[in-house]
Amino acid sequence: MRYGLLTYSTSNLGDDIQSLAAQRFLPRVDTLIDRDWIDECRDDIPTALICSGWWTHRPATWPPPPPITPLLISMHICDDPAVIEQFTSPALRAFYEKHGPVGCRDTRTLDLLQAAGVPAYFSGCLTLTLPRYHGTREGAVVFVDALGPSDLARTCADAGDAWWQAIPAQVRRDALFVTHHLTLPCSAEQRFERARTLLGLYSSARLVVTSRIHCALPCLAMGTPVVMIAPGGGLSRLTGLLDLLTIRTRSAAIAGQWNLDWFAPPPPSDIELLRRRLTDQCASFVASFIASNAQAVPA
Repeated sequence: MRYGLLTYSTSNLGDDIQSLAAQRFLPRVDTLIDRDWIDECRDDIPTALICSGWWTHRPATWPPPPPITPLLISMHICDDPAVIEQFTSPALRAFYEKHGPVGCRDTRTLDLLQAAGVPAYFSGCLTLTLPRYHGTREGAVVFVDALGPSDLARTCADAGDAWWQAIPAQVRRDALFVTHHLTLPCSAEQRFERARTLLGLYSSARLVVTSRIHCALPCLAMGTPVVMIAPGGGLSRLTGLLDLLTIRTRSAAIAGQWNLDWFAPPPPSDIELLRRRLTDQCASFVASFIASNAQAVPA
């Protein structure tokens, strides 16, 4: 038997941050499986795989092939008719009954699956299980794709836009700008290393301002104060988690209407109940996989 971990061909390091959260529950990682090419895993080796995150650029690859034993948790079905049709197909009822119920990252995904008769529940995001940081918070205020992809926020700041001028000078002086957007191809390990570096930066930051879901939710888990700028695509990917976040709109931010105490930002919400449930489910999945495959090995 072996343990798999999802990798990605996207330009978004938020995907890799989700895999780092999943990796913490695995005894080891024996194989890397590209989420959008999951159908290529077709040997006979039983493989445990935590199937969390955003699904998918290639809906026809779903469900995973038989060698994979999936934990269907923290899943988000993207807003694409072909994906919705595939993931809610009546032909998949036996698969969901065997491996379900499906843990949904957001209530929109939950509603889609339950409307199709798929056993499902709201799990929240697996990144909420990342360990809480207990050190000092002497780091900078970190802007992570605050007004959109790449370095748009930095460009606006350099231009002296209203949103930047509305921020206290001391905060502006010490600010850091980082991005989840990859501009060059990287190996899976290079992606994971960059994602680890980002999490280390967020963990000790005084405040993080971001439009990235998988920056905001890890910050909650690590105890870092965070302000979420509503992303351009809206907040449907966060339904069920919105009450946990301090949210500002993009238009208000650009207008400099922050309504925020930069030196005493709102503390992170309590996510311990979600953290504990997710942790217990992942631990139970791994224990069950070990037990079932140990029984299958001849004495």
